[in-house]
Amino acid sequence: MDAAQNGFVTDFQNMQIGQAKRLQILSGIVRNLTWHNLVPVLPVLDHEEEYDINKCYLKQIFCTTDENQLICRWCLQRSADNYLFDSSNSVLQRFEISDAPKASSECTVLRCLPAGIQHNANQFKGIMSACIAETDVLADCQVTPVLYTAALQGQPFVLDAVAVLDSLDSNSFSRLQTSRNFRTFRVGKKWVWSCAWSPGLNNQFAVGTEQLAFLFDVNTGRRFVLNTQSSDVLAQVFTSPVSVALFCG
Repeated sequence: MDAAQNGFVTDFQNMQIGQAKRLQILSGIVRNLTWHNLVPVLPVLDHEEEYDINKCYLKQIFCTTDENQLICRWCLQRSADNYLFDSSNSVLQRFEISDAPKASSECTVLRCLPAGIQHNANQFKGIMSACIAETDVLADCQVTPVLYTAALQGQPFVLDAVAVLDSLDSNSFSRLQTSRNFRTFRVGKKWVWSCAWSPGLNNQFAVGTEQLAFLFDVNTGRRFVLNTQSSDVLAQVFTSPVSVALFCG
């Protein structure tokens, strides 16, 4: 969009309010418009003919901290002719939020343009949870990375979960050109309910699973077990970066 033709997104980002408040407002606007199909968002898929697009749906959606990108977590459904093929049943994708071209008399229209894809999706049976990861530990990553947990492909009825820190690289939308700009952390043979990235500068994140939780240190790769008295951790949140604490529920 031309600099002289500022639209809603640009004007909104220039409002004199705090970044956290601005992010919260824009996230709410885009989430509601997207959930109600007023902002069309469709997954970008290799071999799209193998999937029933009408049965693919958004499982999770959130904005990045730079306020103009949307992360969508899709649940995919194979078409009747391809249901026997083994593949991921979910995928994460990055979209850019912008103003659609409009005449001066028309209302503002937002649109979401594909800006990044999860190249390693075929390694997983499915994605269990996801969140934004404010960190610069991934080399040559120009966007806010995403943390997600997923089950590895493997033997039937055997669960082996990992946490993945991924840039959702936007250099290519071809899965043949697999991005290496991601890191994995082993969770183990447990179902994962939630994940959360620490807002501090220590590059740590938490994963909530069946009957316990884990705290990971990205810099060292170490994993710490958090005792939850055998309770499942369905949700997690860190407090402010000034005095970081983790709440599990």
